[in-house]
Amino acid sequence: MLDFYEKRKLRGIIYSKVTVALIFLFGLFLSTSVYERYKAEMTSAEKRASRAEELVKLQQRAAVLESQVTMLESERGKESEIREQFDVKKGNEQVVVIVDKESEIQSKTSTSSIPAQGPLPLFHWLKFW
Repeated sequence: MLDFYEKRKLRGIIYSKVTVALIFLFGLFLSTSVYERYKAEMTSAEKRASRAEELVKLQQRAAVLESQVTMLESERGKESEIREQFDVKKGNEQVVVIVDKESEIQSKTSTSSIPAQGPLPLFHWLKFW
């Protein structure tokens, strides 16, 4: 009979309002901690994904740069780069400049007889007044 009363006493303690409130607070604390860990894991997953994308872009850039380096190591690559950068020609070549008629017309119409620098002479000022 003593066991029955002890079990009843133990149940009374376990099911008391104070014990239930403490268990509820512990569960609430545990759930907030789990939620914060979840948020941290999500941000780290986003960062990991962005870093992976950046890594792919950098690997592609490295491949392009490697191809440019191998091109510049050859004589033909050096020559083409020098021609592109400095507009040079070989001794037996000639330079041809192609001018569009539209750009030629625009350059003629955009230039005026008024000097661009210094003060305007009096007759030019009166002419445009």
